Amino acid sequence: MSDGATDHTMPVSLGPLISGVLAQHPEVSDTQHVTTATALAAALEHTAAQLVEHFVENARRDGRPWTENAAVLDVSRQAAHRRFASRVTSSLSAGRTTHQGDTT
Repeated sequence: MSDGATDHTMPVSLGPLISGVLAQHPEVSDTQHVTTATALAAALEHTAAQLVEHFVENARRDGRPWTENAAVLDVSRQAAHRRFASRVTSSLSAGRTTHQGDTT
């Protein structure tokens, strides 16, 4: 059994997402549901990016080097820095400790 620290998979269920798309406009065609599903997918991608940024920011605040974050993200140090540095640096210099909606 995994201890959670090494298990990098989390259950994400497709069923509730499909139900949510269908519930928004049950009267429209399947083709029109593609539009709703596409918008939902874009919102999920944005939220996922914010989730990763949150934890990269926390790791940097904790003094973790870019090389450590890069290894976890399976990218080069330069790629991790390019992707996150401006957002993380501005957030750290502003003294922000949580993201909007963070309940931890």
